Amino acid sequence: HENLTHAEMNAVMIEIGRQDHSQFDCFVCCILSHGYKGHVFGSNGVGVSIRDLTNDVKPRYCPSLTGKPKLFFINACQGEESQIGYDRMAANTEMKNVEL
Repeated sequence: HENLTHAEMNAVMIEIGRQDHSQFDCFVCCILSHGYKGHVFGSNGVGVSIRDLTNDVKPRYCPSLTGKPKLFFINACQGEESQIGYDRMAANTEMKNVEL
């Protein structure tokens, strides 16, 4: 799935929770977005609780995943502070100029 709104993200996770996963050993979900503490943004800029998204694959709602790993890889800002980037090209140039 790509560029889902907040409502579509919720709907997809609900649908996944209703599916039969008995033939699988685990569940993996990757979310790449922007966000804020405990939330990720849908493509419409509305935040969705990470807890709500992960809740739909818990045993209560998705019994076929009971006892199986549920992996969530979430790449989304969660704080207010900016992070300084790393210039890999500049670092490579500096390494080439070092005498060994």
